[in-house]
Amino acid sequence: MLQCKTSVLRCRRVIGSTVVLIMTVAVFSILAGAADNGLGQRPYMGWSSWSSFHKNINEALIRSEADAMAAHLKPVGYTYINMDSGWTTKNFDSNGRPTWDTSKFPSGIPALADYVHSKGLKLGVYLKPGLSTTVLAANSQILGTNIHVKDIAIPSVPGDTETGDSVKIDFTKPGADEYVQSIANQLASWRVDFVKMDFVGPGGGNIKTADSREYMRHFMTALKNTGFPIWVELSNSLSFSNVTTWQQVSNGWRIDGDIESGVSGTLTDWTNVSKRFNDAPKWAPFAGPGGWSDFDALQLGNGSHDGLTVTERRTAATVWAASCAQFFTGADLRNLDSTDLAMMTNTEVIAVDQAGNVATPISQASSQQIWRTTKPNADGSFTVALFNLGSATATVSVSWSQLGFSGSAGVRDLWSHSNLGTMASGFSASLPSHGSRLLKVTPSTVSADFSISATPASQTVTAGSSTSYTVNIGSQNGFSGSVSLGVNGVPASTTTSFAPASVNAPGTAALNISTTSSTPAGTYTLTITGTSGSLSHTATITLTVQSSTVTCSTASAGGGWVNTSFASQSGTFTAAFDATPSASPTNAVAGLSNGAQTAYAGFATIARFNPSGQIDARNGGAYAAASIIPYSAGVQYHFRMVVNVPAHTYSIFVTPPGGAEQTVGSNFAFRTEQNTVTSLNWMGVFVGASSGTLTVCNASF
Repeated sequence: MLQCKTSVLRCRRVIGSTVVLIMTVAVFSILAGAADNGLGQRPYMGWSSWSSFHKNINEALIRSEADAMAAHLKPVGYTYINMDSGWTTKNFDSNGRPTWDTSKFPSGIPALADYVHSKGLKLGVYLKPGLSTTVLAANSQILGTNIHVKDIAIPSVPGDTETGDSVKIDFTKPGADEYVQSIANQLASWRVDFVKMDFVGPGGGNIKTADSREYMRHFMTALKNTGFPIWVELSNSLSFSNVTTWQQVSNGWRIDGDIESGVSGTLTDWTNVSKRFNDAPKWAPFAGPGGWSDFDALQLGNGSHDGLTVTERRTAATVWAASCAQFFTGADLRNLDSTDLAMMTNTEVIAVDQAGNVATPISQASSQQIWRTTKPNADGSFTVALFNLGSATATVSVSWSQLGFSGSAGVRDLWSHSNLGTMASGFSASLPSHGSRLLKVTPSTVSADFSISATPASQTVTAGSSTSYTVNIGSQNGFSGSVSLGVNGVPASTTTSFAPASVNAPGTAALNISTTSSTPAGTYTLTITGTSGSLSHTATITLTVQSSTVTCSTASAGGGWVNTSFASQSGTFTAAFDATPSASPTNAVAGLSNGAQTAYAGFATIARFNPSGQIDARNGGAYAAASIIPYSAGVQYHFRMVVNVPAHTYSIFVTPPGGAEQTVGSNFAFRTEQNTVTSLNWMGVFVGASSGTLTVCNASF
C-alpha cells in the first residue's frame, strides 16, 4: 500500500554524512512534465553489472559486489546495485511474467533483494518493453483473468528496438493493462528498487521503427499503482525529439549508445567518452528533479582496465558531475584501484553532481571548452569546468564576465580540495591533452538570498487526522528579509496553514496539514514556495494519506476472535497495521481472511507473536520465518503485508520502534482453506495464551 512507500524511503535514504552536509544548501523543484513517482530528486549513484560482466552474473557475484559497495562507496552516497541483462535468460512464469534464472540465482530475487537491503543498498533489474515472443509462443494466461497474451499482441509490430524478440501490446484490448500490472506487482513483491528498460524506441538499436512510448506510459502507471517506489531508467540512445515523453515515463534517459561499444579488452576508450561532450548540451535543459540525463557507466574504478589514462578518467568524472548525470560505475567493485577509489569518493565532486545545477558549455567551437552553471548555486557560487579536448597541451581561460558578474572571485579546486585564492577577473589553467579542472567560483560581492528546506522529507497520515512539517528558511550572504510561504499539490478535502505565514530569515515555520475522512488515499508530492520580493525558491516534500477501516481492535485471552471488516481487496495489495502485545512471551495472532473467522485454519495470512518471544508467520499450514524477530511486551510493532490474492501468496515485513524494516518471510502461501479465495475482506485478532491482550491499530488496505 501507499504507506510502504513512505516507510521504504525513510529506511533506505542513506547517504554519507559528509555528502549530506555539503548538499543541505541545494534547493529542488519538480520540473513541469517530470516523472511523478516521487523518485529522481537527485541523480542516482551506484553500480551496473554490464561493463565488467555482461550476462555472466549470478547470485554470489551480486552479493559480493554489494558487500564491496557497502564497504567502500556507500558512505559517500552510492546505493544502487543494478543487474543488467543476464539475471533472466528468457525465463517466464506460467502467466508470462519474467522470472529469474534458477541456475544463476538459486535463492531467488526476493532473497537477493533482502540481502542487498540488509546492506542499506537497493537492487535493480533489467527488462525490455513489449511482449516477449517466448511468452507469445506459449500463449500464457494473464494473471487474474481468463485472457491469454495472444489476445493483446500485435505480432507484426516490434515491441523493442533490439532484435525483434518482442512484439507490441495493444492497450485497447482487455487484459493488456492487467498483464503489465502483473509484472509491476511481481517486481514490487520482490522489493526491487530499480528497473532499467533497455532498447526503448524511438531510439538506439537495430529496429528503428519500434515505438515503446505507449508501453512506458502504461508501465510507469502500473509501477505507481503498486505503491512501492521503483526507479525507471531508459536505454539506450533515446530519440531527442521525444525527450518530453521520456521525462514523464522515467527517472533517467540514456543520451548515447553503450560506453563500451566497439571496445575489447578494456571497459571503454576516449572516443566513446568524448561523444558525451558533443551530445550532452542539448539534453541539459530537460534534466532536473524527477529525471536526469544518463551518460551510461562512468568507467572509473579498475585503473588501466578502465581503458582511459588517469587524466582521462578524471575528465570523464568531471563532465559526468558537472552535467549532473547519473553517477554510476561499471567497474568490478571487488578490485578497486586506489587512485580511482579516491576519485570515486571525492565528496566535493559528488556534491556537484548531486546539487542538480547542470553546467553547459559557453561554446563548443574549439577543443578548449568552458562549462559552467548559468545560474548560481544556492550559496552564490558558480560551478566551472575547464576542458582541453585536444591532442596537445593548451591553456583554457574563463573570465568572470562570461559567468555574468564583475569584480573578483574566490576560486576553489574541487578535485584537490584546495583554495586557489581570489582572482581579479578570471582564471587560466594549462591543461594536458584530454585534461580538465573542476572549480567552485564564488564572487566576492554576491547578492543576499535565502534557502528553503523542509523536514521530514515525508509523512504518513491516516485520512481524517493531521500532521506537520518544519520549514527552514536560511540566510545567505546577509539576507534578513521576510519570506512568505505557500504550498501546492495537496490532495482534495485537505486544509493547510503555515505558522507563521511568513518568516524573517533565518527562521522556521510549521506547515500544518489536516485531512478529512474524504481525503483520497495516495502519495502526493507537495511543493513549498518561499517568496521575498523578486526572490523565489521551492522545496518538495511527500505526503502519504492512508485509508483506515480499523482504528483499534483488541483481543483478550479467553475472549475469542475479534473480527473487523474492511473494503474488499483483490489482486495485489498491501495491508499495514500496528500491533502491540501486552505480554512477552505470548501466543497472539493477527490475520486477514475472506469472511469472519474463528480459527487459525480460516485465515489466508497470519502474523504471530509466538510463545517463544519471537515474531513469525504462517507459510501454508506451518509457522515459518526467513527472519525471526524478538518482541517485547507493551511495544508497538508496525507490520506490512504485500498480498497477492490471485497467486495466494503474501510477504510480511515488520518494523520495530526506532529500527529498520525487517523481512519475516517472502511469498508465503495462504492457508489451504483459503487458497481459492478471490478477495480478502476481514481482519481477525486472537490471543491463544492464558492471559494477555493483543491490540491492532491503524490498519490500512
